[in-house]
Amino acid sequence: MAEVVVARAMESHNTLLVRSANAFVAELALRDGRTAEATPWAATFDPDPILPGLRFYVPQLTLVKLLLTQNTTSSRTKARELLTRLEQYYSDTHNTRVLTDVLSWYAILEQKEGDQDNALHKLECAVVAGTRGGFIRPFVELGSEFMELLDRLEVAGDVASHVGKIHSAFNDERIGVVGRSVDVAALRTAPSGSQPLVNPLSNRELDVLDLLAQRLSNKEIAAKLHLSPTTVKRHTVNVYQKLNVHKRRDAVAKATSLGMLQDPT
Repeated sequence: MAEVVVARAMESHNTLLVRSANAFVAELALRDGRTAEATPWAATFDPDPILPGLRFYVPQLTLVKLLLTQNTTSSRTKARELLTRLEQYYSDTHNTRVLTDVLSWYAILEQKEGDQDNALHKLECAVVAGTRGGFIRPFVELGSEFMELLDRLEVAGDVASHVGKIHSAFNDERIGVVGRSVDVAALRTAPSGSQPLVNPLSNRELDVLDLLAQRLSNKEIAAKLHLSPTTVKRHTVNVYQKLNVHKRRDAVAKATSLGMLQDPT
């Protein structure tokens, strides 16, 4: 989809969208561990000017992630310079959501530099901002390195409660929701072709399917998976489409017949 956006943006000579879409292609490569594919993009990407992100995506943060992945003295220096500017910009524009990401990556940078105190300071600022905004997913997506740093943070009250929610969401993402009836652990690690579907369910759709089988409402599923009800509804629709059914009862029955769910009987 990102490549389609790049092509359409180039056809319409939308230079701003081309810039962001190319950066997002690099972002996807980084998330897949294909660092070599993102490196040529970084060599040509100009981080100026800093502009409001497209929704919550900021191309400059993709560059920061690549620089920290390279993890050399030079790359960390470049990352620091860019993070300092991003922190100033998103503080001045009162964009708490993006500022949370910026501060989190700043904390990771300080950790890589061996400055534990400043790493924890930036992390606390990020978590306080995240608590105000109710943000959980942005922290979970930072992975185990960030969670190890989060374990060292000493906070209290609402912030401590929010840190607990982040840990819970991260653990659910890593090992699956406790009490599931679907063997998601096997389906997650197995090749996608091993699923008995032409269009296999994603990891998150497997989570939703399991909770549908437990007869949870969309609101309850949203709370369990730390998602919005709208996102849960979208995942549910995707599950129905991939299973070629129209109701949750039919989805559970179909998945059970395909061996994706354990027969409750």
